[in-house]
Amino acid sequence: MPDVSRQAQSTAEPAPLWSVLAFVFLNSLGTGPVTNGIFFLAREAYGFSEGMSFALGIALGVTFSSGAIAVGPALRALAHRLAWLTSRGVLATLMVMLGLVNAVPWFADYVGLGGPWTIWTLTMVYGALTGALWPITEAYLSGGRNGPLLRVATGRFNVVWSIAVVLSFWLMAPLVEDDPLGVLLALSGVHLVCIGLLAWHPREPAAHVEEIHEPHPKVYVSLLRSARFLHTSSYILLAALNPLLAIVLDRSGLKVEWQTPLASTWMASRVIAFVVMERTKGWHGKRWVVPAGASLLGLGFTGCLVVPNLLSGTSQLVVLGISLALFGAGLGLVYSAAIYYAMSVGNAEVDAGGKHEALVGVGYTTGPMLMLIGLWLTGATGTSWAGEALVISACLLLLCWASAMAFKRPPVYT
Repeated sequence: MPDVSRQAQSTAEPAPLWSVLAFVFLNSLGTGPVTNGIFFLAREAYGFSEGMSFALGIALGVTFSSGAIAVGPALRALAHRLAWLTSRGVLATLMVMLGLVNAVPWFADYVGLGGPWTIWTLTMVYGALTGALWPITEAYLSGGRNGPLLRVATGRFNVVWSIAVVLSFWLMAPLVEDDPLGVLLALSGVHLVCIGLLAWHPREPAAHVEEIHEPHPKVYVSLLRSARFLHTSSYILLAALNPLLAIVLDRSGLKVEWQTPLASTWMASRVIAFVVMERTKGWHGKRWVVPAGASLLGLGFTGCLVVPNLLSGTSQLVVLGISLALFGAGLGLVYSAAIYYAMSVGNAEVDAGGKHEALVGVGYTTGPMLMLIGLWLTGATGTSWAGEALVISACLLLLCWASAMAFKRPPVYT
């Protein structure tokens, strides 16, 4: 835990990378259908409308960012009062709680108390719990590692969790139409299995290890600022797109069992981007990554919003798939840069991961808000393009601003 009184409990050796990555894989297999696929499940189970889907996205973002921000201070406060409390124990508790909340919609429906309230409850509680989960997990990933070891760990972390998310969308595809709540029940077992992997985790993450001589190149500070801003912007776009995809694919006439596989196109291209970023080191400290990622995000996002209004049938699905692939590649570039610089510049503690994940939550919240405003504007003006024009313009402005920040050099004080 990030507290001076607990430093004696921090291990000299980092947690085994294989156990951390296995834990990440299984949890991502569980979180993918909720954080990205809950809109498909809510639509099939209870007929969530466009506005309800965007509001659900806002609820997810608010609770996720709240959990990420609160976890570090909460652990420090508890550490002063509960000497026996460990980060490993907190992870085990989170697994139990995630398993229980995933089962709520299915059991409520089974006893005749089901309804949209179960989806809202799941989303908000699950969001807060996973917001707390990932900063602790990232502390185990990066604690005790620096330099090449940190680069390998973060690169493999990105590849592992992103593959799990793609796999989760394909696994849930056959059940979305016939048993959407059963998908959530299955996730309970996935989280509970993760408890066994914690046997290989030390009681506490290893302490942060600084680089010899200079902790990191000076350019990393400005790149971290720019990458974080673009990282947040990318999740604004993603959070705006996720609820919309469920609606667009439903209206396209594509069979339900093929909707989540097509929606996973951006996830698959993100995996490829993660692999490339993990295997190549030449991008470290380079400014071009930010505008390159911003360009891919802008092209992909604009295509996803514009295509449904201009095309139909097979051509619509093909161009939508290409747009999603570009969008996913941009996400991979941006996320790789953001987490690498966050872990290199910030301490490998729960607070460092908390800041990183809190930015994800800000994106989860802002994206659906923009879409709700766009939906209102469309209804208020009676034009089908007004709301989309607003959302596209706002998001492209964010991307341009982030790109400019990458080339802004910090002032020199004498």
